[in-house]
Amino acid sequence: MNRKFRNKVRSREFLLGTWATTSDPAMMEAMGQSDLEFIIIDAEHGPYSPETLQTCLMALTPYPVGVFVRVGSLEPIDLMRPLDMGADGIIIPRVNSAEEVEHIVRWTRYPPIGVRGYGPRRAASYCRFEKEYVAASEDHIAIVPMVETAGAAKELEKMAAVPGIDGLLVGRNDLSGSIGLEWQPTHPTVMGIVERVVKACADNGIASGIASGYTHENVRVWDEMGLTMVAAGLDYEWMKIAADDLASYERLPRG
Repeated sequence: MNRKFRNKVRSREFLLGTWATTSDPAMMEAMGQSDLEFIIIDAEHGPYSPETLQTCLMALTPYPVGVFVRVGSLEPIDLMRPLDMGADGIIIPRVNSAEEVEHIVRWTRYPPIGVRGYGPRRAASYCRFEKEYVAASEDHIAIVPMVETAGAAKELEKMAAVPGIDGLLVGRNDLSGSIGLEWQPTHPTVMGIVERVVKACADNGIASGIASGYTHENVRVWDEMGLTMVAAGLDYEWMKIAADDLASYERLPRG
C-alpha cells in the first residue's frame, strides 16, 4: 500500500523492467534484488497456477520493484485475482477496443468508479487492513492494456483516453502479425503505430510502454522515441545467453 506504484507509472518517468516467465520463486527473488523498476509476471504464457502466482508475488514483496501480472483474459476473475494477491498492477493482452478498456477499468477499480469485488486477501495483509487498502488502491494499482491487435491499432487514441487506465504497452510481434506483417516488428507501419501510442499516451498523461529486446542498444531506441516504460528481455533468456556463452568455450586440445 505504500509503494504508490500507479503514481510512479503515471509520472511518465522512464521505467525499465523485464519479464518473468518461469514459476520459480527463487528466480523471482534474484530478479527482485536488482535495481529494475518493474517486473512483469507473464501469466498469459507462463506456467502459473493461482498458487504458484501467489508464491512468486510473495518472493518479490520484500523488494522495491513494482510487480505487474500479465493476465490471460478479460474475464473478471483473471483481472481481479492478481490484484487481490498483491500485484501492483496488471497488463492486459489482446485488447481490441476502447469499450474493452472500459470493461477492464470497471472490474479493476472499486466503487464508485468500478465494480471490483471486495476481497483483497493477501493484498490487504489478509484483511487486516482492508479499508486502508481500498482507500489507497487509486494511488497504488496500475492498469495497462496492450496494443497488439489490429483493433487496438485502430482505436488506440480512444483507448488512451479512457479514464482509469495508466498506460498502454505495445507488443510488436503480435501486432505485426495481426496487421498482416508477420515477423516484421520493425516495419514502418508497425513503428508508426508505436509513434501514435507515444503521442496518445503523452496527450492523456499516461505511460507509453513496449516489450523490447534486452540490450542497451534496443532500450535506447525506445528511450529516444519517448516511450516511458520498457520491458526488456526475460528470465529464461538471461539463463540461455549465459549457458550458450559458457558452452561456446574453446576447449584446449588433450594429448
